[in-house]
Amino acid sequence: MHSIKETDLYKPVKIWLESNGCTVKAEIHDLDVVGMMDCGSIIAVELKKKLNLEVINQAVLRQKIADFTYIAVEHDFKTYDSKRFQDTLNTLRRLEIGLLTINFRAIEPEIYVILEAAPFDRSKSINSAKKAKGRLIKEFHRRSGDYNNGGSTKTKIMTGYREECLKITWLLKQNGILTTKEIRNLFPSCTKTTSLLNQNFFKWYKRVSRGTYQITEQGEKALEEYAGIVSFFERSEN
Repeated sequence: MHSIKETDLYKPVKIWLESNGCTVKAEIHDLDVVGMMDCGSIIAVELKKKLNLEVINQAVLRQKIADFTYIAVEHDFKTYDSKRFQDTLNTLRRLEIGLLTINFRAIEPEIYVILEAAPFDRSKSINSAKKAKGRLIKEFHRRSGDYNNGGSTKTKIMTGYREECLKITWLLKQNGILTTKEIRNLFPSCTKTTSLLNQNFFKWYKRVSRGTYQITEQGEKALEEYAGIVSFFERSEN
């Protein structure tokens, strides 16, 4: 199979536009493909071998004069199941840019309408993410301070969950063996003390008898690793 060129995308795009009632012409005022509908609506299609920021920027510019704007690229069977591609689709959806992909492995080039050029419903998007927004607000208030570096990718993130477990570990270090009730009294802002103790995800403490806990060797190491946060605990108690 010969190497695909951008010009190879034109014919299948032209056929698709004509099948949707458009008269089609190419290369008009920097627009790769222009489809004119009987009602006067203009469909602009930018042709590119690969989906990238350059062609997205071009499509945004075309929206100034076109009623509907699409990007057409060669179908990439490896990329289009990836999270990165799904994130790009979300961006295109918000920009109201449609996406066509062309499968050149078929007997005749076949167009897939991956995304329609349609108005983006911001209110619907916000409503669908109410739970995620609620979790974000809850996590924000669960953390006592800002202990992470923005942009970190390969480091442990100090989440609210991790911080609460660390605070329990510190309390056990300071007080020795404690009951669940005593930990609650010492750490009243933690609403999931029993759950954290039962899960014991980090193995920083252990149950020595029913309802009583003490710090472990892993817990001692954790207090050393997060010495800066432990210092905050100490200051807040004074």
